[in-house]
Amino acid sequence: MKKIELMLTAFIAAGIFLSSAQASEIKVEAQVDKKAMTTDEALTYKISVSSLENKLPEIKLPDFAGFTVISQAQSSSFNFSSGKANNSAVFIYVLACLKVGKLEIKPASVKIGKDTFTTESFVIEVKQGKNPLRSRPEKQDNALPEEFTSDRPQYAL
Repeated sequence: MKKIELMLTAFIAAGIFLSSAQASEIKVEAQVDKKAMTTDEALTYKISVSSLENKLPEIKLPDFAGFTVISQAQSSSFNFSSGKANNSAVFIYVLACLKVGKLEIKPASVKIGKDTFTTESFVIEVKQGKNPLRSRPEKQDNALPEEFTSDRPQYAL
């Protein structure tokens, strides 16, 4: 009986170790290219994800209040290193500001497998540029296009 309890404890410990090892091999990061800008400039917001999962993550973007998305791009790669498969994806959004002041970009959430990760938030100081601020409709739907959330593995060649 003691032997069974010891084996069961070892299996549980191994499962916990594998779960934490897999979680430690997941990297989620958000970046902006500047934290101060004028209304004449654009801001680049980037989310980078690296994991052992064989499909792209599900991303819930912040609402980009005070900004409008003027361009977006996505790249992904899949490679083998040290006997492990690694899937990396980068989501890039170029934003134009709709007003001056301190604008906050709230955190994005990234779901990979059963785990959800949250990125940091950013406060961007926007000052009036040389050109008058034009009224642009603020994009309301920031959901990723369907090809960004597909369950099929996607590979860049």
